[in-house]
Amino acid sequence: MQVIGTKTGVNFGLHKNRIGSYCAPIAAVLDTTFLATLPKRHIRNGLAEVEVLKMAIVSDATLFQLLESHASDLVEACAESSPVSLRITNLSIQRMLKELEPNLYRVVDFGHTFSSVIEMLKVDCLLHGEAVAIDMCISTAIAARRNLIDIAAADRSIALTNRMGLPVINSDCTAANMQTALDDVVKHRDGVQRIPVPTAIGETTFLNDVSLQEVMEACEYLQRPFGEGALG
Repeated sequence: MQVIGTKTGVNFGLHKNRIGSYCAPIAAVLDTTFLATLPKRHIRNGLAEVEVLKMAIVSDATLFQLLESHASDLVEACAESSPVSLRITNLSIQRMLKELEPNLYRVVDFGHTFSSVIEMLKVDCLLHGEAVAIDMCISTAIAARRNLIDIAAADRSIALTNRMGLPVINSDCTAANMQTALDDVVKHRDGVQRIPVPTAIGETTFLNDVSLQEVMEACEYLQRPFGEGALG
């Protein structure tokens, strides 16, 4: 039976998911009614990471438009298992399954280049999806500065992240931490960076030559008052 993911792992020290395995379960049960039991922050966290906002930005323009149209009331819609939230859930699952099947260059790694370092430094107060949201914004800003994605489209992605109540940057995005993240992904991606970045809403490419300077310039932009300035 198809599943959304196969990884089981636990954190070790300051490292994310370092002890565990890849073993597909027999089945996965998804019951959206349980969302009503979650605090709103955890629903936002899930929308960032559980293949919703992430897949919308790099793999599914239709899903992105749905999120944009319902960003202001999306948390409540998910808690109530409304028709629009169920459609978003189903689109996210379908897209994730499609991306996982070939499993060569992993679009689903979008948001997972810098987030592990950021998350583990504040593991007691920063949720995984919040760290992924920051990572996605950094990666999007890098792509925009390279003119790989139109600035207006990049701003839409960052603005949607903000409207969904998710962070776009935090104080742990220092040069030392970002270098650690760049070094770390090379170790775990067969010796190359393979950083997924958006080239349009719903489209992706992979970068293997991102410099620390580029990362810090992206972080600098995201630290400005939201919407100020230009990425170019």
